[in-house]
Amino acid sequence: ATREKQHLVDQHLWELNLVRENLNLEVASMDSLSAEMEAMLESKRELVEKLRATRRAKLELEEQHLRQLEGLRAQGDSIAVDRELIRRELAVEYEQKMDHV
Repeated sequence: ATREKQHLVDQHLWELNLVRENLNLEVASMDSLSAEMEAMLESKRELVEKLRATRRAKLELEEQHLRQLEGLRAQGDSIAVDRELIRRELAVEYEQKMDHV
């Protein structure tokens, strides 16, 4: 009877060792997956930061272009005013010449 009990104890110990080894393998697998997920999260963080930097640069370029367009519009307005002044001056000169004729 003692031999049978010892055999059962040995069998249970062997089964417990198998369970422990399987658990250790599962833990190792989970650790590996966890490390992969951490790497993926870090990669995602880097991509998000690059995207934000790209968006900031795009907004800065758009603002720069708007300032350039405003400058061009101001130059165009100035040219239009200059043209109108020149047209008026020429009209006055023409009228003065016509008065003298």
